[in-house]
Amino acid sequence: MISTSQECSLHSSTMLSLLLLLLIPSFVISSLKDEEKAISLHEPLEEFHAKMSQLDKEMEESGKLTMDNEREKILKERLEAFSHLSRMDNLTKTDVLDVNVHSGLINDLYEGDVLLTKEQLDSLSISSNSSLRARRQAWKPKRFPSNIWGANTPIPVSIDPSYPQDSIQVLRDGMRFWNDNTCVRFAEGAQGTNKVKFIYGNGCYSWIGMIGNEQQVSIGRGCGTVGIVTHELGHTIGLYHTQSRYDRDHNVIVNTANIQQGTAHNFDKETADNTDNYGIPYEYGSNMHYDPFGFAKDNKVPTLVATNKEYQFSMNGDMPTFYDVLLVNKYYNCFETNCKGVAVSCLNNGVQDVKNCRQCRCPTGYTGTDCGKVDPAFEVIPAKEGARVTKEISVGSGKYETATTVAKKFFVIQAPAGKRIELIFTGVSAVVTSSDCSYGGIQVWKNKDTRMNGLRACRKEELAQYYLSENERVFIRIWNKYAFTNATFTYRAY
Repeated sequence: MISTSQECSLHSSTMLSLLLLLLIPSFVISSLKDEEKAISLHEPLEEFHAKMSQLDKEMEESGKLTMDNEREKILKERLEAFSHLSRMDNLTKTDVLDVNVHSGLINDLYEGDVLLTKEQLDSLSISSNSSLRARRQAWKPKRFPSNIWGANTPIPVSIDPSYPQDSIQVLRDGMRFWNDNTCVRFAEGAQGTNKVKFIYGNGCYSWIGMIGNEQQVSIGRGCGTVGIVTHELGHTIGLYHTQSRYDRDHNVIVNTANIQQGTAHNFDKETADNTDNYGIPYEYGSNMHYDPFGFAKDNKVPTLVATNKEYQFSMNGDMPTFYDVLLVNKYYNCFETNCKGVAVSCLNNGVQDVKNCRQCRCPTGYTGTDCGKVDPAFEVIPAKEGARVTKEISVGSGKYETATTVAKKFFVIQAPAGKRIELIFTGVSAVVTSSDCSYGGIQVWKNKDTRMNGLRACRKEELAQYYLSENERVFIRIWNKYAFTNATFTYRAY
């Protein structure tokens, strides 16, 4: 989610300002000693904790997280349905919140991995006579638009000399993703006053947007995946956590009974008055979404429960999605900046490619300059009406060891035009499973909105027994990194 001010514009009259950058509470990192590889926090940390405690109290008094009877009923039903599916031990510890819990930083970072400035802390005033939300809506950032990076303008990047050499490539891969898909440009070695420095800190964290001068992004021990790098760089370019969106209550229910004491402020949300989602729908699989067990007292019970139960285990995508990229391109006005005057027609919900304006950027499963073709990487499985057909799939080396590369197989079940697909998973097995699906999993795209990230499952119990597609195609991805992942499903046109 990106916050904005209605009083400012960015590059064009349609672009709103990033109000959130200077609205939320914060603390100051006074120094970071590379040899210690840890944050050194000074006295403002006490003020940060005090304000967070006050915000927790205000949220409780205002009833901001209070549920009506209908939502309480849904929550109870969902928790009962998922009671046998407690969170698995994440053997690879590739979730940001997991890493920062183990590093001891989780309660000193806003929403688990966010750093903000002293100016942001001072801008927040909480009193018994006025609501925090009203002050947020009325406050206008003094430095806008100087607190955002420019479109197509190199963002100077350096890597701390003490950073482990064998881990640097993942940083470059994360930068390359945003460079290849948006008009944001991370440029290692470029010069400039405002710049980004990667450090091997004690956890995973970043500042929100451009704060001025040198700002650090920590990709420390346990953070070394491309998905975590893209997540933290997402914060750097101005993205906020998805579950903070003002429309989140239509999509997730916060299980307040299982939130750790003193952490309710991490589940605050914005309003339509001071934020802009740029027409992007809520997406459980966003790279910027919380894990469903974030800040849980009981790690076997979720703190975020999806109103669409099919997506309960699809939160916290491992890489930026089609919609994540579209959000950044809209926020940075990339279409106007790069493609003004160039018209292109895209099929299957594709959008203009801001890196090559005369062709389209395609959702998963589609390719071609206009996204009119099914990606040849997907094996086509024809579906007919009548009796169900069974398909068995095995992915992986079969060796009982962690592979250096991920084995993948892709399928598209194709029904006749105007028909839908009935899909039933009857068996899924794997030698090793984990909450982040790093050892193997299954992803299914079945929505009419082909831009939406597919639902994900790491084990059979996380899959619904029955799926009905919203159009004539279902795309399936199955992957494995240890021994094998097997899947059996039946299908037919409907």
